Amino acid sequence: MSEFLRIFSDKKRILFLFGLLVLNIIFILKDNISLIDRSKDYDKAISEYQNMDIDEAYEKCQETVQNFYNASWGLAVESDENEKAIYYATLHEMISPDIEYIQGYATKYDNMVNNAGRMISSGLVGGKETFAYQNIRKTLIDFADIDGLQVSLVNDRTVEAFLDFEMTDYMIILAILIIVASFAEEQKKGLFYIVRSCSGRNKLVLTRQMVLLLSSFLVSLIFYGSTYVILGCIHGFEPLDTLVQCFPVFEDCYIIMSIGVFLALLILLKTLVIYMIGNLFWLMLNVFNNMLASLGIVSVFMVLEYMAYNTTTEGNIHDILKYWNIFNYINIEDTYTSYLNLNVFGNCVEIIPFSIVTLVLVTVVFMILAAVVAAKKRYNPAGSSRLVDTLRKKLALGIMGNHTSLISHEAYRFFKCNGVLVILAVFGVFMAMTYEKARPEYDSVQVYINEHYENVEGRLDDDTDAYLAAQRTKLDEDWAKLEAYVEENPEYRESNSYMYEEAVLQIRQQALDFMDSENVRLKELKAQGHEVCFVNSIGYRYIFSVSSISTYVSYLIPIFFTVLCAATVFSYDNEYNFGRFLKATPRGRRSVLRYRTSFVMISTVILWVVMNVTELYKAETTYGLHELDMEASSLNIFICATSGMSISAAMILMYALRLLVLVCVAFAAMFISSAIQSNKLAYVINLVVLVLPAAFVVIGAELFGYVSFVDVYKAHGNVTDIILGNYEAVIPYVLCAGIGIFSYAGIKKKMY
Repeated sequence: MSEFLRIFSDKKRILFLFGLLVLNIIFILKDNISLIDRSKDYDKAISEYQNMDIDEAYEKCQETVQNFYNASWGLAVESDENEKAIYYATLHEMISPDIEYIQGYATKYDNMVNNAGRMISSGLVGGKETFAYQNIRKTLIDFADIDGLQVSLVNDRTVEAFLDFEMTDYMIILAILIIVASFAEEQKKGLFYIVRSCSGRNKLVLTRQMVLLLSSFLVSLIFYGSTYVILGCIHGFEPLDTLVQCFPVFEDCYIIMSIGVFLALLILLKTLVIYMIGNLFWLMLNVFNNMLASLGIVSVFMVLEYMAYNTTTEGNIHDILKYWNIFNYINIEDTYTSYLNLNVFGNCVEIIPFSIVTLVLVTVVFMILAAVVAAKKRYNPAGSSRLVDTLRKKLALGIMGNHTSLISHEAYRFFKCNGVLVILAVFGVFMAMTYEKARPEYDSVQVYINEHYENVEGRLDDDTDAYLAAQRTKLDEDWAKLEAYVEENPEYRESNSYMYEEAVLQIRQQALDFMDSENVRLKELKAQGHEVCFVNSIGYRYIFSVSSISTYVSYLIPIFFTVLCAATVFSYDNEYNFGRFLKATPRGRRSVLRYRTSFVMISTVILWVVMNVTELYKAETTYGLHELDMEASSLNIFICATSGMSISAAMILMYALRLLVLVCVAFAAMFISSAIQSNKLAYVINLVVLVLPAAFVVIGAELFGYVSFVDVYKAHGNVTDIILGNYEAVIPYVLCAGIGIFSYAGIKKKMY
């Protein structure tokens, strides 16, 4: 109990854990707070169908959707009434799949039996000794209990949002790493050999295992419990005794249980997961006796596991590797929402029991290894193996540690002692784990616009006029054919086929109208002497605006990591009373300032390059970036542009402004660091002053935009204004540069 109190009586540690909880809540609100009104309307709408017979509910839902669409067709396109009608039509359309799911669930098992019979009788699965036959037989046995199961229509928004929200998983991992790191505090305080030489070390190891297990449970309970409660407050609660089979996301779950039981089981499984990760980190701490080296090894292990998890596809002989993986355990809730049988040494095993059994085995192995290594640690360090000692020195940056010059010493202090190398490694791991190839976001009109651009992009001549004229003629002919057919068959006008054909022709007409208007606009610009041509703006639109390629959170990430890198540049000296010594060496302090500034700039540029190269790569591979040498006014997102700036110059300007902002953020963090006497306090104050306002902006609190760097870093609106000739948009960057200059001048004054 005393060990538990020692760990959780530390105010800074509690503050950091509380900060992770708050950050988790911020990300929840950022993703869901804008959906509050829609969720209330959805809950109200679905309650209308819950008291109906399911077939009656289906007919009523289809009728309601059609009525709202019919109402919207009779209203002006831009009117509020039209938008409201379409809003409610799409709202009820969201309910339709849930109703269809409930309708089909009654016959789900019968369909499985019939399909299995057809596959067996047709000989597609081979004999009884084949895995395919065993798979079918086991599937029928597993799902036998759902035959005749009564399911009802429920509001599934909270459950779906809870299962889709992954940030909590990573927050609890960080939380348990912080707790395990406290086990190494005796090393920092010089008590390592005393503790290891006394007879009570075995009891201490056992106590810490109990603390780790209890901490894992409490962290899981608090983080996942708060996540579910907050999402429930936004989207609405369903009773905890509701069967999971009532939620469409659990369509492939054969275990009959309530959502309350599932949540309790999930918390217990997540407890095992982070307990296992905690033991892995503790094992590394005992093997290498170095926090940074241990964290580095765990990070590399996690990256390799993540790559193996994402590159192993289902349905091949390596399935077992995908589900005997730490990220399968981290996402273990996914095993309850999908059904798959694995071939485990000739036996047909479903992924739920396989994942749980292997999770328990891996947890026990890491627990025993961590406990044994911790208990066997002795006073005499010579007892460690030569290989382990060599690896420890290398991973502890022993090469950099042989610093004989001021620049190598400052590099050693900045990258190792300040932990910047680990911060950059964590940033790399974060980027690798969160990278997801963007999917094209095209509406139906844009699809036809893209087809036109394939024929005219890069040109603005008589051939483009001829192409557009031919497309207009073909469209008019198709309209005439449809009208002629309707005149001969009046009843066709009321059919769904007519409405579909009419909608397609209207979409084609909108796309062609857009191309014609662009043709007129570009010709006028060309007549004025501008170097323009047809350029598809879709790729550039997602660079110069918040999109799936560059979400609002992606603008916060480089600011956050830049602050972490620069937060302790000077507080490190202040904490160890080394600052006065530096100021007393006239020759050295100038070099120290120059070197530290250079290293901060290096880390800042690394962050800037990785973030923006990733954004450019996504845009190029998803949409394509063409005609970079043309004027930016060629793009329809810069319709009123007056400057002759090229597209490539506009992109360079935007990315240069982002680098300027990051550099100014780094200088501001360094300035704050120079006034703080503690590394931990420097982190806290820098995060509160420079990152927290930006985080509030990201979740929708626009008022904080005036005191945060995130909007000026984003630079979309400012660059657009500059291209359009509104040079007042430069003012925020002048102010930002002023902050950077003032911060550097303040640091220089303190140093000199």
